[in-house]
Amino acid sequence: MKNLRITCSSFGALILVCLFGLQPLLAQDDDTQSVLISIDYMKTTGDGAMELEEKFWKPIHAERQKQGKLLDWGLMRRVYPYGSAVEYDYITINVYKDLAQAEMTYDDLEAIAKKVHPSADIAKKLAATEASRKLVKGEVFYTIARTENPDEAGSPVGDYIVMNHMQSVGSASAYVKMEMDLYRPVHQEAVNAGRMQAWFMMGRAIPGGSSYGYNYITMDVYKSLEQYPPDTEGLVEKAHKDEAARKKYMETNPNKHRKVVRADMYQMMSVLEE
Repeated sequence: MKNLRITCSSFGALILVCLFGLQPLLAQDDDTQSVLISIDYMKTTGDGAMELEEKFWKPIHAERQKQGKLLDWGLMRRVYPYGSAVEYDYITINVYKDLAQAEMTYDDLEAIAKKVHPSADIAKKLAATEASRKLVKGEVFYTIARTENPDEAGSPVGDYIVMNHMQSVGSASAYVKMEMDLYRPVHQEAVNAGRMQAWFMMGRAIPGGSSYGYNYITMDVYKSLEQYPPDTEGLVEKAHKDEAARKKYMETNPNKHRKVVRADMYQMMSVLEE
């Protein structure tokens, strides 16, 4: 397999550039490669969690990136749902080329921290981190499909991302095929028309099993809330110019292939610089 050249300038660029440079996993051949998205779900339990992520951990992740221990990192706050009863209120995302790279997550972490923050009391910073938030859970996904983005310039900080948690019904491959053949072309037309920023799809790699309630996530990316929800008028006709394809789109009941478990909204708060 040839190595995929990653040219991200930030995690947001991973969404808006790198993922859009990947071929869909279903069509994977010797020239293409998926990447792994590790999501850590965090619940704030004290003061300063986001500030620690930005000022203490972000430079560490930037050094990890420089040393080839990860491809990218990002920080998102959960916009909806919200309130004291929610299980978590922000997520951090690490992007890896493969599981071998993911296993290097904590290699030489203390040495990296000391290099990046030579005058800091690392033990105190770690203790402050533990006091400010707890790790609720972690999951790893693999990228499957994406839209092409004709306008990849600009900072992704501030973008809104709707994460649709999906559970396939019946055949998982039939569900993925439905997304790829029927819905991705419509999302592409929405991107082309400037009605949304991006769309992509990923499947859960770890943990496995049906007890988790969902096995896929699709992400709808918007530059601002003015784009949400997107205006869909005329998109189906542009995406499916053939009458038979339009008929299939209109007659297909997506609920026969997947269950929408939940749809959460996040906002991109921080990314790595190049």
